Amino acid sequence: MRPTRLSAAFILLVLAACGGSVVGGGEGGGSGSSGGGGGPISCLSDLDCPLGLECIKKVCGMPEPVQDSGMKLCVSDTDCVAPKVCVRSTGQCVDAVKDDDAGLVDAGPPPACSVGTQVSCGVSKLGECRLGLSTCEARDGGGAQFSACVGAVNPVAEVCDGKDNDCDGLIDDGLADLKCGTGACARTVPSCVNGAAGACSPGTPSPETCDGVDNNCNGSIDEGLTPLACGVGACARSTVACMAGMAQMCMPGGSVMELCNSVDDDCNGLVDDGLGETSCGTGACRRTVSNCLGGTAQTCTPGTGSNELCNGLDDDCNGTIDDGLGNASCGVGACARTVAKCVLGTQQLCTPGTPIAETCNNVDDNCNGMVDDGLPSITCGVGACARTVPSCLNGQAVTCTPGLPGTEVCDGVDNDCDGQVDEGLAALTCGQGICRNTVEACLGGVPQTCTPGPSQTEACNGLDDNCNGVIDEGCSCTDGTQRSCYSGPAATQGHGQCHGGTQTCAQGQWGTCVGEVVPATEVCDAVDNDCDDLVNEGLGVLTCGVGACARSVVACSGSVPQTCTAGQPGTETCNGIDDDCDGQVDEGLGSIACGTGACARTVPACSGGVAQTCTPGAQGTEVCDGVDNDCNGQVDESLGTLSCGVGQCARTVNACAGGLSQSCTPGTPTAEICDGKDNNCDGVVDEGFGSSTCGVGACRRTVSTCMAGSPQSCTPGTAGTETCNGVDDDCDGTVDDGVCGPAAVCPASRTVNPNSTLTLTTAASSPVGRPVTCAWTIVSRPATSNGSFGSPTSCGSTSYFADVVGTHVLRFTTTDSTGLTTSCDVSITVVPLGDLWVELTWSVNNDMDLHLLHPASGSSHNPNSWDTTLDCHWRNRTPSWDSPGTADDPSLDRDDIPGRGPENIRINVPSQAHPYTIGVHMFTWRASPSPVTSTLRLYCGGQLKTTLTRTFSTEKQLWVVGTVDYAGAPAGGCNFTPDGYLMSIP
Repeated sequence: MRPTRLSAAFILLVLAACGGSVVGGGEGGGSGSSGGGGGPISCLSDLDCPLGLECIKKVCGMPEPVQDSGMKLCVSDTDCVAPKVCVRSTGQCVDAVKDDDAGLVDAGPPPACSVGTQVSCGVSKLGECRLGLSTCEARDGGGAQFSACVGAVNPVAEVCDGKDNDCDGLIDDGLADLKCGTGACARTVPSCVNGAAGACSPGTPSPETCDGVDNNCNGSIDEGLTPLACGVGACARSTVACMAGMAQMCMPGGSVMELCNSVDDDCNGLVDDGLGETSCGTGACRRTVSNCLGGTAQTCTPGTGSNELCNGLDDDCNGTIDDGLGNASCGVGACARTVAKCVLGTQQLCTPGTPIAETCNNVDDNCNGMVDDGLPSITCGVGACARTVPSCLNGQAVTCTPGLPGTEVCDGVDNDCDGQVDEGLAALTCGQGICRNTVEACLGGVPQTCTPGPSQTEACNGLDDNCNGVIDEGCSCTDGTQRSCYSGPAATQGHGQCHGGTQTCAQGQWGTCVGEVVPATEVCDAVDNDCDDLVNEGLGVLTCGVGACARSVVACSGSVPQTCTAGQPGTETCNGIDDDCDGQVDEGLGSIACGTGACARTVPACSGGVAQTCTPGAQGTEVCDGVDNDCNGQVDESLGTLSCGVGQCARTVNACAGGLSQSCTPGTPTAEICDGKDNNCDGVVDEGFGSSTCGVGACRRTVSTCMAGSPQSCTPGTAGTETCNGVDDDCDGTVDDGVCGPAAVCPASRTVNPNSTLTLTTAASSPVGRPVTCAWTIVSRPATSNGSFGSPTSCGSTSYFADVVGTHVLRFTTTDSTGLTTSCDVSITVVPLGDLWVELTWSVNNDMDLHLLHPASGSSHNPNSWDTTLDCHWRNRTPSWDSPGTADDPSLDRDDIPGRGPENIRINVPSQAHPYTIGVHMFTWRASPSPVTSTLRLYCGGQLKTTLTRTFSTEKQLWVVGTVDYAGAPAGGCNFTPDGYLMSIP
């Protein structure tokens, strides 16, 4: 029950004291009775009225206490929309004047203070506040003035106790609400309910969705939503699933021609595909690489050649198989054989020929490694002219030519080649007189020395006896005289056969010594011929034979001269001896050959009596000269090949042939054809054939006109169903045709109370970037609804006024530049409040008023029973009825002037002690002369009980709709009795 209000008698008393009167009666502004002869107090705002009264239709009247309806309170007229003004005691904006209020006059200000007059005083008479009295008292010195205010109770701070402490006409108002939870769980409840402290419980979290709301109540909006991904390769895109509460769309990027960059440029799910391969090199070096690997363009590098093997492969990659392996040689001389080491990839064996007897032909017939060996020597000539030569030289029979004779000299050699040794040499003469001596110049091959004979005493005998070159000089003997004489060495006289003789002087000179025997050359005769007391000595030895046949014997043995017999010749061996006794030492032993080619060497098998070793010459580098320079038995081998030309013009020749350097001449190019070969010899295989492209969109294919040596044909891909992906899926030449309409995002459906203005946040976009326009339409709404959109609307938001109970279905449509449209609907459900909800609407703009008759007002068919201060209507929207508290009090939400409603009366907990009578009044016929059809809907427990209509055509008519009774009704329901009585209320 509302706080006790000031009694009408008290208010009248105050007005009477002030010389004013209270205006009563209906909305027509009829004059009320006046007290004290005073007329009504006219006003334009509450400030013009006495304390505690408010300005109602330009006349000061009693205030209308109201419930806290949740509507915005006003403090001054500036808080209201003209022509409404602010009633500060209630905080509500009301009409300043109605059309039929004309004619009221301003009664002017209250009278001045006269002694004994009392006026009300204080701050307020609402709530717990009370007005006091101020009495006009005479002042000392004359005049009068009002006394201090007595008995006034002034406002205090509002607390939660079910009272209007601050005396603003509202109970427990202005107390901060309790808030708890975040996001969708956020709840705001009054901190005070029916005078008791309220409690706030957060809502229950739900999974996060894209709606601009913190659904899971963690303080973050639209978080944790999985990002959207679309497209592949370079077309891959990722976008947040939600932005500003609007679901987003993921659009793949556009594809381009595939490049080598580790990216799927053409967006077919394959990276760096279709870029082909490149081949290079020949033989074992031939390599084929993908043109792209790991995002990097590849260069084809031929493999590294290796030494050529006999395997049917081109190991050294020169374009020739098994080349340069040379020949295998075996055998020597006439048995020598040479075969190619490799034939058709198979190693070959070399088999020597069969030896035959050696002949003089410069061929090693017997295959022993020596040419024309073992053939006998030929000897010719004698003495120093003797010659021994091989019977064969360089394959030719040899003629033996003796040496040229020389001058005979004493050397034991037949120098003049006449078969005699040391012959014809002049005798040597020496001394003079009887000392003159002549000896052979050579003896036994040894040059001799001439020794003059012994001199004698000069005798007169015509001789130069003393050998001084003067004959008979100084003769001192007598001729005929004899004397012993001895001309030999004195020491030899009397030895051996030597003895003195007799010298006869003649002509004054001693003659020769006759009978003497002087030393002579020793001969083999058992006589000491040289008188040295030795017999047969110094006769030397006799030599005969040569080489190993040479013999020496004592020339004299037993006084018998000896003969020399040469030894028997043997086989010549290398020992420094003439074993075969032919006068030549170590001859005929042949030579030793070693090495091959330029390293070939031949040395005598024996030299100086020592067997020789053959050392091949040093190897050189093989050059093209017909010579085996590197001494491996092959001539001009491994000098490689010369290659020239490419493709089918490629040629390879040996760098050397017949000891001459060669040159390479490429083949002749021909026109390029698709055969896997480089026909035009430009280094590229099957080039210039280009590619062939066919199909469009996703069916577009490009193939090389020639691939792997075979001509190719282009086949378009298979068309698919067109989807919104930036690709011409159906291959008709148009991308995303007929698809890719714009995206529209609507807010979630909502449930609100009547007469609510909602802000609807939307989003519209084209996934392919087309311009879009947006529009809102009402799909459906209750028949009596005048719900409308605010202005302006945009693709981002609009507002909608949801007026009457029921479902309002709104459609948001976005249209792109191609005319494709996408729509989404949002449903606004308007639900009634309280267990009793009466809704009034009318067909045209007019001033219709909804009334709920107070139970104590009297008969509903009596015009005087309506429009009292107890009724719930435009003048008294929140009266206090029945039991304490506000739950059973009716409240009218608004006075819709001039509109079409709705006006709604609500009771949260209707009383079962009495029925409720509903009336509809046409206050002003603004639509005249058009009739006005009113529709009334009754909801009990939130459910529609009945719908009634009535057409008004006369001003001031009141329609008694019927009564609502909760006594005996089922739980949550009511009983309604229609009335239909129509009467006029002035």
